[in-house]
Amino acid sequence: MNENIKKTFEDQPKTLLRNIIIALSVLGMMYWSSTAIEYTGLHSGGAGVARSIVRGIFNPDLDLLFSFRGAGVPYLILETMGIALLGTLIGSIIAIPISFLASRNLMPTIISTATMLFLAAVRTFPAFVYGLMFIRVAGPGPFAGVLTLALTSVGIDRK
Repeated sequence: MNENIKKTFEDQPKTLLRNIIIALSVLGMMYWSSTAIEYTGLHSGGAGVARSIVRGIFNPDLDLLFSFRGAGVPYLILETMGIALLGTLIGSIIAIPISFLASRNLMPTIISTATMLFLAAVRTFPAFVYGLMFIRVAGPGPFAGVLTLALTSVGIDRK
């Protein structure tokens, strides 16, 4: 058994030089990129923020936890569920005609190929990118979330 392992190890390509070059390149790029960082030391503000977070974990604001006003957790949970429901519903409604356009046995090849390219393009970017795009266009809020979910629901892969 030892001979087999030794022979397999000896038959492997010798990549030591290539690995050293890659490691030196990565280290060089890390050094080069570190020259752009302006480190001014630790600030006392960071410790204050950390203390505030820990204090909030152990002493939560009960008014925020149980309030149905705009900043309360129950309100935000219901708003998130509404965004998910509307976004998925709108995306599903839009996806129905697009699915027929993408069907190769119902549409000419040029139309189905173009539709499949459109769907592939939609799937190319993560939902986060669409979210940022819609926040820029529609402003921050639930409407941007609905638009993002609707668009990404249209491009879901059919595997």
